Amino acid sequence: MHIAVLTSLFPTPGRPHQGVFVQSRWQAMAQRNHDIHIIQPLPLTPPAPFDLILGRERVLLSRAPRKETNQNFSICRPRYLHLPRKPVNNAVRFGKIGAQCIREMDFKPDVIICDYAWPAARVIEYLDGDEIPVVIHGRGSDVTAISRYPFLRKELQRNLSLAGNWCAVSRDLVDRLDKLGEIWNRGMLTPNGVDTSLFHPGDQRTARQNLNISSESPLVLVVGQLIHRKRPLLALESFLQGAPQDAQLVFIGRGPLKETLEKRILEENISHRVFIVDEMFQSEIAQWYRAASVLLITSSREGRPNVILEALASGLPVVATRTGGSAELLKGMPEFLASVGNEKEIARSLDLALSRPPTQNVCVEQIAHLTWKNACQYLEDALHAAMDRHNQPMLKRAVLNSRDSIFRFDESHLPAELSRADRI
Repeated sequence: MHIAVLTSLFPTPGRPHQGVFVQSRWQAMAQRNHDIHIIQPLPLTPPAPFDLILGRERVLLSRAPRKETNQNFSICRPRYLHLPRKPVNNAVRFGKIGAQCIREMDFKPDVIICDYAWPAARVIEYLDGDEIPVVIHGRGSDVTAISRYPFLRKELQRNLSLAGNWCAVSRDLVDRLDKLGEIWNRGMLTPNGVDTSLFHPGDQRTARQNLNISSESPLVLVVGQLIHRKRPLLALESFLQGAPQDAQLVFIGRGPLKETLEKRILEENISHRVFIVDEMFQSEIAQWYRAASVLLITSSREGRPNVILEALASGLPVVATRTGGSAELLKGMPEFLASVGNEKEIARSLDLALSRPPTQNVCVEQIAHLTWKNACQYLEDALHAAMDRHNQPMLKRAVLNSRDSIFRFDESHLPAELSRADRI
């Protein structure tokens, strides 16, 4: 298949860790002889000297090459005007520039996939008629966060109606998209796979030696961005309550809550056993999974965390909150699932995982079916279904009279969380 992938999340030279799970999926598809073209519109935003973190991100984005080609696919990164807290109008500009890139391709793709539902789904309004089938793909906050706001939910609903095709990485997200699209059983499950050549069980002592960790005490790992949705402070409190006194906690990631987390660590006088390590490449994270005793996830919302796949494939137990795809992946280990935000439950599950851990084989068995080969087959089925549906003249999608309309309203009241979801 010739596949055009429109996405807001993909690694760039300046941010090589951003969206590696998206890159892994399309690398796996390219290796199955699909012709993959990545379109990643990047924002042109005004300078923000008042915010050093935001400024650094903008600088890194501005340095990303507009065109890039590697052995797996080509990447096109056009720029569009992005204004803070203007999600609807930003999505319009994102969709327009994405459609323009698709029209300028040397050939007509067989299918377009919006590989992060929002804002990519908006592209369908700026394509020429119904020439190419479009599939909207949900990954997590692009569905759960966006649908919490009525005006954005309405936009996504309209795009789902126009596309008529959607899929997602978890059953929870598929059901949410079916509800939004108002066609039950239309969505298809397209789970991510895991690279078992990289993430696999190994000797813990050897892994710790490779990482220069001399301690043999329990090691709890938290992998992910230090943002409110991931609740790193809750992870810290649950660790202090549920782990033994000699246990260590390592956060791998960065984000706006790093400073707050560091302050809390100093207040508790636990800097000798709680550490924050910057984000790293997957080959390095694989060593940490083999060195650790348990992976801890305390998120308030999740799509289907790739870190759970990676940890289980490495033979590492996982304690997580019962939300979204996390609960699906750990359904065979319900004792390690806790209610969202419930510190005591999380601490109890953590204590259980440390005191009576499952074997490496039991962990691996939970996700043994989620190879990249199987994951690609799921995705191919979804894309072929969209193409078959597109070729049936009796199944025409409804076209709205207000096809090119843009909502006009004051977005200045939007909370910071939505601003982050909107920011690319």
